[in-house]
Amino acid sequence: MIAMWVDVKGLMLEPRDALETILARRALAVSAILGIAGYYARTLLIGEILFAPLGGTAAYLAGNCVIALAWAALVVSIVYTSARLTGHHTGRWLELFSLWGYTQVPAIVLTVLTGSAILLIPVEWRRELDIGWIALGVGVTFLLSLWGLLLKLEAIRVWSGRAGWFRLVVVALALSGVFAWVEHVVVVERGLVPAGALRAMEPSVAPFVARRDAVTLPFDKLTYLVRPPHRDEIVAYVAVGRERGFLSVLARARTRFVGRVVAVPGDEVEVRNGRLYLNGLLQDEPHRVGEGRWSLAATRVQPGYYFILGDNRGIVAEEYQGGLVGADRIRGRLTDGGRMKWEFVVGKGRW
Repeated sequence: MIAMWVDVKGLMLEPRDALETILARRALAVSAILGIAGYYARTLLIGEILFAPLGGTAAYLAGNCVIALAWAALVVSIVYTSARLTGHHTGRWLELFSLWGYTQVPAIVLTVLTGSAILLIPVEWRRELDIGWIALGVGVTFLLSLWGLLLKLEAIRVWSGRAGWFRLVVVALALSGVFAWVEHVVVVERGLVPAGALRAMEPSVAPFVARRDAVTLPFDKLTYLVRPPHRDEIVAYVAVGRERGFLSVLARARTRFVGRVVAVPGDEVEVRNGRLYLNGLLQDEPHRVGEGRWSLAATRVQPGYYFILGDNRGIVAEEYQGGLVGADRIRGRLTDGGRMKWEFVVGKGRW
């Protein structure tokens, strides 16, 4: 523990000397543990997608350790490959790996601070936070992120030598961008959900959310490449006319509506005064809130379409482009990870 504190202190005050000492030690086990801790939150949704079907929450929380370690190894491999592509004189892969975990110390500190805020700050206080506390949180996040970036750059310089390291970093960033794009297209989409769209799921939006134009939520895309959406799943979908387009593809955080799948192809669905009838039977909807004074005529859901409604039946489906939604407009499902973020931001866990 004392040695770890000495390392962290050195990374803050004299990062180059500290990294050179760590490189000489080649503490692979410690670096691996730090890498898992640093990337754990980053890969949690991927771990949930892959391991939750095998054994629920316990399985994906444990299995995500493997995913986080693999992610750390992937990042190291990207830097190592970039060095080879630029003809750079480098050390061994394991030497870089022994350094890389220590560059995650700022991310670990930020994760601990965020988790402490979630556990210790009451929901009511979060809603009452003034601009000063928000600015403090943003400032701490920025400083820790900057520290993490500087540690990564210094680790590359210590491992590879100073000459020509800038080209190596540029190539590494380009390769990282390619992998991030693949992840975004195939695995996870982080959609920007406006406060108005969130009201389709909740009768009211907490002041903490109302101060912001939108909330970013993660959505699982990989599952829908394997199977179609199921009833009762909360999905993200795009507005009509925005299914494709060059600018839409480039934008990483895109506007998304959210709603619950209440009927799949082949079902006959009807809404009477906000209440759902599926194949002629009134449905018991534990998630439904609000009173609806609107109705939709009985409709047969055709192949390639799904019937989506918000839980808040006080809002007409047309306001959030609910009702029949084509499969090509659905971008992913909200998982437990997304629900946890929703609960932190809004202070509600009803979903």
